[in-house]
Amino acid sequence: MLEKTSNFVRLKNETIEKLKPYVLLKVDKETYPDVVKKRAELNKELGKVDKERKDLNKFVNASYKEITDLYEEALKIVDSKLESVENERRNEVLQEIMNAYASEKLPLSFEKVFDEKWLNRSVDWKSELRFKVNRIRDELAVAKKLDREAQYIESGNLADILKEEVESEEVRYTTFKLKNPTDDQISKIHALLTVLGVDYETHSE
Repeated sequence: MLEKTSNFVRLKNETIEKLKPYVLLKVDKETYPDVVKKRAELNKELGKVDKERKDLNKFVNASYKEITDLYEEALKIVDSKLESVENERRNEVLQEIMNAYASEKLPLSFEKVFDEKWLNRSVDWKSELRFKVNRIRDELAVAKKLDREAQYIESGNLADILKEEVESEEVRYTTFKLKNPTDDQISKIHALLTVLGVDYETHSE
């Protein structure tokens, strides 16, 4: 790169020296016709240089395209190897997640629980799965109290079930009890009912 820069600087300086006579041309009524000819010569020289530049660009671009193609091909090979290893890792993690969820023995299918982002390296799938499992247990308890366990297992969405319950013309009031609920469970139920716009009352025995 330094050599190329040095060559360019030398060429530029040589060009400046070559053009000085043109720049210093004296133009008056007497020299005007001669300067017009000189200008035509200068413009012709510019055309030649510009053509050389374009030809050189074609050559350089074509040559560098071959080089960049080699880099791109190398990158594809590396990416292919990385992808192969990453896919193997993701499959292993997926199997771990499936086994971990199966050990919880919950009625919801794995497909309704699994989140694709859990396979990413940056995600702690164990804590994510634990949170979801706890939520499913809470929601399953509510669904059982509403006698909607089958619907919940089918949809995997407690909000839909509660909405059906509230919007039903036949059901005006619904009562369900939680045995020894934790503060966290109660907070989750309150939040869910609030989101659904359900009026509710709580009583403790």
